[in-house]
Amino acid sequence: RLSRLEQEEKNRTETRKRKFFNELLNASREFQNQAQAALKRRKQRNDGIQ
Repeated sequence: RLSRLEQEEKNRTETRKRKFFNELLNASREFQNQAQAALKRRKQRNDGIQ
């Protein structure tokens, strides 16, 4: 059985990991949104030319 200190340390580590992965996830979502927006703009521009 873990002591309370060990348990707290474990929780802190878990929280830090979770935060880190959330940041990564948000960054990749943001990147995808940017890419889709850029493609949409390009498509609209091309449609305007035709």
